[in-house]
Amino acid sequence: MKAFTLFNIKPNVPIEEYRRWSLEQVHPRMLRMPSVLAFRDYEVGDIAWGGQSPYQFVEEIEISSPEEFERDNNEGDGAVLAQEWQSRVSNYVVIFCHELLV
Repeated sequence: MKAFTLFNIKPNVPIEEYRRWSLEQVHPRMLRMPSVLAFRDYEVGDIAWGGQSPYQFVEEIEISSPEEFERDNNEGDGAVLAQEWQSRVSNYVVIFCHELLV
């Protein structure tokens, strides 16, 4: 199962500072959560057919389940990380996705 987080950085947070913090703090701490099987993040580039994306960043997170992921983000270091992250981002949404099986 995947979770995708789409978000923007708050205007008072320099993008380069966020990138560094994400690599040094978010990546290793997310991968220590029992529910997180894989974690990647992306800065949004161009979008198809022109226009502008409403989001600056996307996180792709492979998780064991939404319930376990939410628990990990509400307890221990996961809760601390979530609070630190929320102090840097705005306009975010977390989407849980199930793979289509044929």
